[in-house]
Amino acid sequence: MSSDRVHLSVEEARALGERALRGIGYSDEEARIIADHVIDAALCGHAANAAIAKAAAHGISVIGVSDSWMSGRSAYFVEMIA
Repeated sequence: MSSDRVHLSVEEARALGERALRGIGYSDEEARIIADHVIDAALCGHAANAAIAKAAAHGISVIGVSDSWMSGRSAYFVEMIA
């Protein structure tokens, strides 16, 4: 089964995001800040994957995330876990 998803490294995704944001008028600094927020939110999903794996193995899971200031649309990960 083939996937229609595009797989990018973190650096490739950040560069693409910054280019797109600059293309619609954001300054270099604004584009960097916004891209960092979006990348950080996407990477926070690794906690959701850990919660799913632990719950599958043990029937229950509690996960904490520290040093995180942006979670994006948290419901995406809650729906994934449910």
